[in-house]
Order: sequence, then C-alpha cells, then structure tokens
Amino acid sequence: MRLIAGTPDKYASRNGSVAMEFNRGCDAGDMLMSYVPQQNMAEVFVVRANMACAEIEPGLGNVRTQMSDIS
Repeated sequence: MRLIAGTPDKYASRNGSVAMEFNRGCDAGDMLMSYVPQQNMAEVFVVRANMACAEIEPGLGNVRTQMSDIS
C-alpha cells in the first residue's frame, strides 16, 4: 500500500480507504490511523497511539501527566 502526503503530517491512500495523521497531541508524539475495509459498507476502523505528556510545575517540582486530546 502506498500513501500520498497531503501535508507533512497527513497521508492517505489513493482511494481514500486509509488515512494517517502524525504529530498530534501536546508533544506531537501521537498518531491517528483510519481504515475503511470495504467501500460498499459503512464501516471504519480507527487506531490511535497516545503518548502521555509530562509538565513540571514551576517552583513545586511536581510532575503532572495528561493524555493528549484527540477528537
């Protein structure tokens, strides 16, 4: 399968059945892939890979983690 770059972070197959998006999330480490197995059925598989983001609060030394928001 070959994917065509629409932008530096978004790729798709020629027939549109596969789409991938990279550099998502708070640290640009997340990705999203969607796949339509058959064009004649209303079915879509979506795969997400999320990385946790860590933030250090100034002066406190506490570390907060959050999952990136994917819509």
